[in-house]
Amino acid sequence: MKQVLQLALSFAVLLPGAAGHPDTMAWWKNHPAAWEACRKDVQPPEKTMKAYAAWVTALPGKPVFVAYPAVYDFMFVYWYLMRFNGSSPLFLSSTIPSVAIWRANSW
Repeated sequence: MKQVLQLALSFAVLLPGAAGHPDTMAWWKNHPAAWEACRKDVQPPEKTMKAYAAWVTALPGKPVFVAYPAVYDFMFVYWYLMRFNGSSPLFLSSTIPSVAIWRANSW
């Protein structure tokens, strides 16, 4: 049985000139406490992504990226890793939709 060994949580500053999608920003508007929590102690993306890559690389075994929707979230994280770290320890072939884990455990 696999288990989560650790959870990394860090938030990057918003990129200059970037704007959130209107639907996403509407969600944040309805969840102000969540927005406030993820905007505390923000770090430059260079620092955040280098630390994230080091954390993933230090984990034992082959890393698995779990998200939903997996492909979209993977591409977001992958772009940040490539842009601010220069490489990625994650691979699309090691991506699992979180809904698949939920379904597998609910039978």
